[in-house]
Amino acid sequence: QQQLRRLAETGEPVHELAKAFGISRATAYRYLSASANDPVLESREL
Repeated sequence: QQQLRRLAETGEPVHELAKAFGISRATAYRYLSASANDPVLESREL
């Protein structure tokens, strides 16, 4: 999740990140919003 968030912060399109990580776009958005709102989730790996 940390890597996903870092790449999203650089301006990478979320749909491209989702494809690269092998997850759905909805899951990518959920991870990004969850990591911003819940520090406990930041320690979990994708």
